[in-house]
Formats: sequence, C-alpha cells, structure tokens
Amino acid sequence: MKNRAEDSTFFWSVAAEFLNNYLPDIRRASVNTVDSYRSCLNRYIDYLEAEKGTKRKDISFKMLGRDNIKEYMSWMHKTAQLAPKTCNLRLTALHSLLEYASQECTDITPIYISSSAIKGIRLMSGPIEFFEREAMSALMAAPDTGKKIGRRNQMLLIFFVRHRSARFGGAKCQVVRPAHGCVHTPCDVLWERSEIQKCPFDG
Repeated sequence: MKNRAEDSTFFWSVAAEFLNNYLPDIRRASVNTVDSYRSCLNRYIDYLEAEKGTKRKDISFKMLGRDNIKEYMSWMHKTAQLAPKTCNLRLTALHSLLEYASQECTDITPIYISSSAIKGIRLMSGPIEFFEREAMSALMAAPDTGKKIGRRNQMLLIFFVRHRSARFGGAKCQVVRPAHGCVHTPCDVLWERSEIQKCPFDG
C-alpha cells in the first residue's frame, strides 16, 4: 500500500477537509481565521512551486517535512523579509494542518512530530512607550498596602511617576501632586491638552 505521506490526492483531500470542515465546524474558528489559514497554506504552496519547482498536482505531505519548513522559514525571514509575526502565523497554519492530518493517518505522524519541533522566529520586545489606564492602575495596585514595605513601594511608584512623567493611553501626562499624601487617594494628572484629570492609583 502506498505511503499516504507521498500521496498528492490524499494531501489535497485532507487540506480541503481541514479548511472547509474541521476549522469552521469542529474548532469553531471564525471566518477570518479560516481565510487566514487558507492564505498561509496557499503561500507555502506558492513557495514550493516557485522555489522548489514542484507542481501543485504533485504536492504531498512529504513536502511539509522538517527540512522544507526550516528552509521556508529562513526564506520568509531573510529573502522575502516578512515580519516575524507573519512568518510565525504561516508556521502555525502548517503545524495545525499536519496535526490534523496525523490524526487522520498515522503515515503523517512522523512528519508532524519532526516538523512541530520547529520554533517560530523570536519576537523582539521593544521599550514600553506608554501605559494604558488599566495597566497603570494595575501597576499602582501591585504593592501590598496592608504591609509597611508595600506602602513604601507604592509611594516610590507615585514618586517615580510624579517626577519622571508617565504616558497614559498614548497621551503624555504629568502627575502634578499626590492628594494629601494618601496612597489610596487619586492623584491629579495634567494632560498635554492642559486638562487636569483624576487618575485612580488604587484601581
């Protein structure tokens, strides 16, 4: 019996079932998610055609092996210069298809296991440009004010924000004074448009 990992008919049948039935009906994926996965898989097929010279009618799960996917990730990142998030999304789509196919046929399991070990491109975290209101409230509420050291830490946070300025919701602001020195009392925040608003530090 022919190994289904090399069967192009099986590949197209499983891919269609994955996109048209499994994702929307079993996984309850949104239309946008299904469309995104469909696009990701099509882009890989385009890559196989253009870079590997493989005809669409000959594509099988064997071509989703570890080496091919590693080369694809490198090509997307270095040659096509796609954003890391785009590369990782396409990798996720390939992993998801292989996982589904391995559940349908054990011939695909070795390919899925080896390919699933491929990690996405590491995303570099940039500096925090501003705090949303919820984030700042959570930051100020983090110290345990029931203890002396917690009250000290909260006052240090207020001091830092007051003297170094902060950014709330993308708009620059300056804490102009703590309200009577009480850590549970909102502080006045001066926005760039010269309006004073209350910022509840205790959430």
